[in-house]
Amino acid sequence: MRGRHQDGSQDRREEGRGQGRGQEEPATDAAKKPRPRAPASEKSRVADPKGRVVVLGSLNGDLAATKAALKTAGAIDDAGKWTGGDLVVVQLGNQFGNSKDEKATLALLDDLAAQAQAAGGALYRLTGENEILNVALNFKDIVHAQGFKDYSKEKSDDPRIESLPANQRGRAAVFASGGPAAKKLSEQKLILVAGDSVFAHAGLLGEHVQKGIDNINDESTKWMLGEIAMMPDMLAAPGPARTPASAATSPPARWSSKPSPTWP
Repeated sequence: MRGRHQDGSQDRREEGRGQGRGQEEPATDAAKKPRPRAPASEKSRVADPKGRVVVLGSLNGDLAATKAALKTAGAIDDAGKWTGGDLVVVQLGNQFGNSKDEKATLALLDDLAAQAQAAGGALYRLTGENEILNVALNFKDIVHAQGFKDYSKEKSDDPRIESLPANQRGRAAVFASGGPAAKKLSEQKLILVAGDSVFAHAGLLGEHVQKGIDNINDESTKWMLGEIAMMPDMLAAPGPARTPASAATSPPARWSSKPSPTWP
């Protein structure tokens, strides 16, 4: 028979239906079958969310907008501290952008990710087009003047940055594949699977699933770490990080073993 718990929920036992009063219905064949899983996607999976899941789009380094979005989601209080408990926030990339507050925005996200984990929740950040463009050292239209000043003291003898304007070389030293910022970005995923949901900045096609989500994430990671010199094709083409429109109008620079910057 159907019972009611103290919290008002009901159990799933049914009366009759040819099975006898008080007996549970036998599980159907569909219920016994495991849920389909995309090939090569296990490393891209995170723990099934316990609470709500909130998705945030591009932040573009805008600190005020980032705080407003997180507060609306119930993730933070007025002081910018995590109050979401087991809330899961998935940020879909483009944390970087043409804003003077970019560095402060990134610092806030770093701090909140640690707070969320301690509270039983999570803040996941994906790699978007702006992150890829930064690692490709294509800063056109996506970096505020302050974004170059923030890294002006950084030095590097990397030949990839020699032909860049002098004011951009400090940032390039940090963001070039194998650099400290690129290594940190390598920890983010292009594609993330949480429960029954899959997340990406732009789009996920059947060909990407067939290639294997883990394989795509691994290629992105290796490029950002500097383990492979050439940008993987799926980072420049329409796919997880780039829409067809953006890929057509602003292709990232693609680096060979001894590259020089190319601009769209």
